[in-house]
Amino acid sequence: MIKKRLFVVLIILAALSVTIVAAGCEEIVFPISYGKTGLGYVVRNGEVHIEDYSDSTVRDTVTVPDEIDGMPVTVISDFSIANAETLKTIYIGKNVREIGAWAMTNNQRLQAFEVDEENEYFTSVDGVLYTKDLKTIVAYPPCKGVEKDSSNRVISSEAGESYTILDGVETIRSKAFYKCGYLKEVVIPDSVKYIEEKAFHYCSSIEGFLLPDGLLEIGKDAFAYCWSDAFTELNIPASVQKVGEYAMYNTNAITKIYVNKSADELEKLEESGDWGKKWYPTNNGRERDGYEIVYAA
Repeated sequence: MIKKRLFVVLIILAALSVTIVAAGCEEIVFPISYGKTGLGYVVRNGEVHIEDYSDSTVRDTVTVPDEIDGMPVTVISDFSIANAETLKTIYIGKNVREIGAWAMTNNQRLQAFEVDEENEYFTSVDGVLYTKDLKTIVAYPPCKGVEKDSSNRVISSEAGESYTILDGVETIRSKAFYKCGYLKEVVIPDSVKYIEEKAFHYCSSIEGFLLPDGLLEIGKDAFAYCWSDAFTELNIPASVQKVGEYAMYNTNAITKIYVNKSADELEKLEESGDWGKKWYPTNNGRERDGYEIVYAA
């Protein structure tokens, strides 16, 4: 009986070994590890992916290195360096080529991104993260230009109340201004074509947007929770072809929306799904009164 059980165990182990070898032909993933930086990482096909940040209440700077154990650090995954309470600066090494849209969100003391000059994919301009070709704004540090004391109380925020996106940028990336609650104004250049999902999510102090002619798409939840009392109107250019679902979720102060299309054109866009479900102002997703849609003559 013992020999029979042993034989069965050996067969199972052999099968598992084959599975591991077969999987290894495609991808090898080691368990998450932590270094002295507080960064948790895994290894995939000889490359390091940052997956976690454990030291979220002590450091004010974290460095994503060029390499770990001789392997290039190429990916900063979603939520890996997010919700850190004390970080003021995030430094990105030269080998990083992919950054998740949620990767570095809601770091409420963050003042700047820094990027190695040799990085071929990303760059920092005055602390703001862009793609290397300056066609996409990737992430804005929520506390840029804001001075706080040791208890996280704001001493001065005037320098952090306005930002002008670089001319030539075509895409405002998903979550680029996520929870940037001190900004009252973001100047969007005429070059911008795409505002992606949740691009300005929870920019609760924004007093409005001047959207450029030539804008093509507004993503889902793009202006959600932009509920400043000063944000009362939005002019959507005639060039806009798509507006995502709940684009103005909880933008409670908006009273007028200019769509620059006829009522018939808008109805067709809604029926096709190009203008998504409840793209207009809602109260927690529920229909609300108190606003007017102004159509083209």
